[in-house]
Amino acid sequence: MGIKGMSLHIGLSKVLEPHYGWLPILHGAPNDAGYMVELAKKRKFITHTLTNEQASRENVIAAVNDIAASLNDGDLFLFTYSGHGGQFIQTKYTDTIEADGKDETWCLYNEQLIDDEIYKLFTGFKKGVRIVLVSDSCHSGTITRGGEGINKTIQQSLQNKILKNNLNLYQQRKKEAATTLPLGAAVLSLSACSDKQEALDLGFNGAFTTAIKICLQNEAALSYAQLIQKVNENMAANNFSQQPCIKLMNAAGMEKEIAFTI
Repeated sequence: MGIKGMSLHIGLSKVLEPHYGWLPILHGAPNDAGYMVELAKKRKFITHTLTNEQASRENVIAAVNDIAASLNDGDLFLFTYSGHGGQFIQTKYTDTIEADGKDETWCLYNEQLIDDEIYKLFTGFKKGVRIVLVSDSCHSGTITRGGEGINKTIQQSLQNKILKNNLNLYQQRKKEAATTLPLGAAVLSLSACSDKQEALDLGFNGAFTTAIKICLQNEAALSYAQLIQKVNENMAANNFSQQPCIKLMNAAGMEKEIAFTI
């Protein structure tokens, strides 16, 4: 049996207001997911998509776990997210201390998913599986607009309110996410910006996804390292302040692989 590729694409223009309070609509986020679906299909991935109400915490976790059970050594999981990103200052619910004292989050429809939880999900993949994570979201606690568009950040005051109003819930999530399980999979992540920066939604797509699209149209056979370099060049040329980055976990050399290719 040959190497298999499976993908999961998440895009949220809106979230559940009773949990979050009001957040700006990200019109481009579902389009980001749609673009990544088409890219994955062209490259022979088996694709899955969750948008808006479908993209609940429960559905995302279940989908990732199902995919983890289906992949073996050498297979590839492409996992993309476009939506609001947040940060929780680790106060009163921490069990580990991160370098910046904050947990980065994805704002799924009904509840945020903490970065610790994403890591724990990745420990469920078999040794030798390759994971490529693409996150077109912001991990900044402040709003400092750059360029034109809708900012994907959540103001820190609102983040604090969300945590305060749901402290027991997120305390439990944090506790459940703690793991000593080793990471058997190789993980390469492409992020729209650093933890201290913002990501922009341009209305039709996110700025990061737009740059990926343009760069791949110009040169389809880019490695992940080359792609992120060209994406940063595109951002600079358009005067966007966000600086996309690439990170590797247990994945030495994976940055040299042709991007999004099984």
